[in-house]
Amino acid sequence: MNSQFDEWLDQKPKEQPHHILKSLKRSERWTIRLVYYKNWRKFVKNSRLSTNQSSHFKIYFHEVHARYYLTVVKGGAYVTVARLIKNFFLSKVNENLRAVLSSLEPYNLTAFVHGIRSQIEINALLNKFIKDPTYHEKYILLNEDRRRIKELPTTINVNTLVDGLDSDIIPYQEIYHSLSLLLHPNPSAVKFYAQAEPNSPEGEAGIAKPGLSFYFFETIEHSASASKWFSQHVWAFLACIEHFLILFDAFKNEFHLDEDEKKQHYAFAMAEFVAANQKEILSALNKAAREGTDKQEAINKIFENLLKKGK
Repeated sequence: MNSQFDEWLDQKPKEQPHHILKSLKRSERWTIRLVYYKNWRKFVKNSRLSTNQSSHFKIYFHEVHARYYLTVVKGGAYVTVARLIKNFFLSKVNENLRAVLSSLEPYNLTAFVHGIRSQIEINALLNKFIKDPTYHEKYILLNEDRRRIKELPTTINVNTLVDGLDSDIIPYQEIYHSLSLLLHPNPSAVKFYAQAEPNSPEGEAGIAKPGLSFYFFETIEHSASASKWFSQHVWAFLACIEHFLILFDAFKNEFHLDEDEKKQHYAFAMAEFVAANQKEILSALNKAAREGTDKQEAINKIFENLLKKGK
């Protein structure tokens, strides 16, 4: 991998405009810190991470759980495709954070590489959903029945999706393809799992060449070269998580698969809106009844005002 992440070694976390934990109520922030983050605090603290890397992991655990809290826990009391997909993305990034973190003490190449590759794939799929609002329909239907490939031509090849990511943000293609050579989840390629210490010229660090070792259950001893390689890829992974947060917040698709689901979605949304604003709506309706004015006009006006207020 390109050594551009070397310059991040002394980088301290910076508060970004798209970080949302700070926008929650104090009680909600405490819930996230005490409930969601509690079990992983000790892993972040005791793993072989630099101080700055530990701080980034802490921020990202909080930010992912803040989005989970708002989207799933505090979300509407109804199920839509969009909500299920968002729940999937948040669950996967949380899983990847834990996989990468757990693989550092001791170094476990299988879990480490899997976690980073998985996160790149998640970003690639999310990026595709954002850029092509109709992609999800064919994607979901085709995954339900692969025999419909001719009827529903669409791109599901992960390499194609990864190649669609902006490499100027993060060298996605370089990282993904190099990690795939080291550890690819394809049984036919099992003999190409990487060596812990490559036969490289003196002074070069990293796990660079394919070998004949197996790392399903084995771990790698800590050494200067291995530690540098892992540290560089930790920074690459953290950059992927930061980009995920930006992509997730830009993810506005409603994912209605058909008109019936769309109507059901709006019906539930309207019911929740009325329930949340019952006092104001009834007050406007009673006022119109007392004054003898048009009740429908009064309802429309209060709805318009409430919607503007909500924005």
